[in-house]
Order: sequence, then C-alpha cells, then structure tokens
Amino acid sequence: MWEFSVGLYMINKWPNSLLLAAVYGVVETASTAFLGPSIGQWLGRQINIFLKLWLWTQNLNLSFVVAGVAVIGLLVYSNLKCSNLAAFITLVILTNVSGAIGVLSTLAGTILIEREWVVVISEGHPPGVLTKMNSVIRRIDLTCKLFAPVVTGFIISFISLKASAMTLAIWSTVSVWLEYWLLTSVYNGILLD
Repeated sequence: MWEFSVGLYMINKWPNSLLLAAVYGVVETASTAFLGPSIGQWLGRQINIFLKLWLWTQNLNLSFVVAGVAVIGLLVYSNLKCSNLAAFITLVILTNVSGAIGVLSTLAGTILIEREWVVVISEGHPPGVLTKMNSVIRRIDLTCKLFAPVVTGFIISFISLKASAMTLAIWSTVSVWLEYWLLTSVYNGILLD
C-alpha cells in the first residue's frame, strides 16, 4: 500500500512535476538493488542474531511511522514548499529515507520467512508441504499487493488524500503489533522444536 500511495502523495505536493515521485522510486529501488544483496549475505551468516534484531525493529516499525508522519505533515501543510522550503525538503528526505529503510526491512523479512522459517516449519513433513506453504505465502503476498492500491484509491477518491495518509499511518502502526505477535509466536515455536 505504501509504495503506491507515496507516489500519489508526492504528485499532489508538486502537481506539475513527477520529480518527487520519481526520486522516491529511485531511492527505494536503488536501496534494494545496492543493499539487498548485502542483507541477504548477512542473513545467511548470522541468522539468529539478525532474526532477533529484525523482530525488534519490526516491533518499533520506526521507518514507516516516521514516513507516515512526514507524509501527513506534507499533506496538512500544503503551502510548506512556498513558506518554508527547508522544512519541505526535510520532510521529503525523511519520507524517502524512511521508505528505503522500510523496503529493506521488508526484504529482510521476506528472506527470513520464505528462505528460513518455512523450511524449518515444514521439516519432517512430506516435500509437498513446503511447496504448499510457499504457494500460500506467495498468494497472500500477491493478493495484498493487488488490493492495496484499490483500497488506497477508494479512500483517496471517496474521502480525501489526507484521510488516505492517516489511514495508512494508523494501519501500519496497528498492524505491526499483530505482525510482531505472529512472527514472535513462530520464532518461539521454532526454538521450542
């Protein structure tokens, strides 16, 4: 939901240019392209340490909270670009950096869950169980990626852009607790086996 929405928020802030949306996309993609392999290698070497660190940072969900607050600030103070350019640039930079950190955290979580946890959870079961678990996880992921822009579009179209940003910030903050609880339960279950 975040990747789709931020582009729309940036276009709203600078309606005659796609520069802010493009910069956000480049920062997010470049961080994944340049830092993603390093994260994968680091995960491979120190999985238990990184797993605990990742669970803890997911609990804080700091990157998406900071990005959400920055975007809401940009949308609430609509004339910020003209009245206080330094604050406007700071909020745009915060949004970009926080988005990049959030994407890297999501990448790490995907690697942890798909490469490590699913394999451990399916140990001792027939080989088809691993295939089935992977397909279910992939289906959930793709369904979320499909419906997130639709939900965001409805909120923007029928309520407002600000309501969309607030909904996204609240959703990220609330859902991280459920996600953290579920991931911690799986992590503790793996340790007990």
